Amino acid sequence: MMSPSLPGTASGSGTGRILVNSIPKSGTYLLGKLLESLGFQGGEFHFRNSHYWDWTLDRTLEEHIENQKKFRVDASFGEAIERVGPGYFYAHLYFDEATDLILKKHDVRTHFFLVRELREALVSMYRFQFHQRGKEEPVENRQALFATWVTKHAASHLHGMGMQIPWVSRCSLTIPYAGLIGDRGPQAQADLLARIAGVLALDPDHVQAVFHRSAIGSKTRTYIGKPSRIDEYWSDAAETVFLALDGDQMNRRLGV
Repeated sequence: MMSPSLPGTASGSGTGRILVNSIPKSGTYLLGKLLESLGFQGGEFHFRNSHYWDWTLDRTLEEHIENQKKFRVDASFGEAIERVGPGYFYAHLYFDEATDLILKKHDVRTHFFLVRELREALVSMYRFQFHQRGKEEPVENRQALFATWVTKHAASHLHGMGMQIPWVSRCSLTIPYAGLIGDRGPQAQADLLARIAGVLALDPDHVQAVFHRSAIGSKTRTYIGKPSRIDEYWSDAAETVFLALDGDQMNRRLGV
């Protein structure tokens, strides 16, 4: 069960902070939903290194999804993190020593880093752009359209993801998306939830029960509604671009 001294619990006791850092489209808000369901406070902010999104503004979830630019604030991470209280917060942070020092200075005791096979992440990012704009995704010529998108956008996305990879050796726990959602089987999922529970000093059976009851499948700011099927999008053309950008090497460094 939840420790009364755990940082950022619903009881308000404790002083530490929990960072939910991730490769984009790797289960960021799914893990946040689990923390919320376990009674942790937080989730009001989502940081990049030079700006953040402020979810404290009183809007509906749909507005948060469709009009994210309205909630964006330009500020350095060192300035913006001053707004974070005890509990958890979200980020897609590039790694550098200065950012690592900021986390230590601001009592970030628990750092979860979520990762995903990068082909899958790119497909999910492509799909999310339609969901975010409230548009229907084209079905005709799906692989050709996606290959065009990859040719235009994969370099910038993979460059940013590459700048996040060093967190693997600096975080409290690296969480593979495939394990979290159960793609590696129920035992692998249970083992991963037990490791998350261990970092949080919680009972693993309780964490697993809460995850299946309150987190998995819940609507969040980035949940598209159904899993991405990479075979519907990926093609030899997309693979050629991906390999040329060292995507496979990045996957190995991420451990996915």
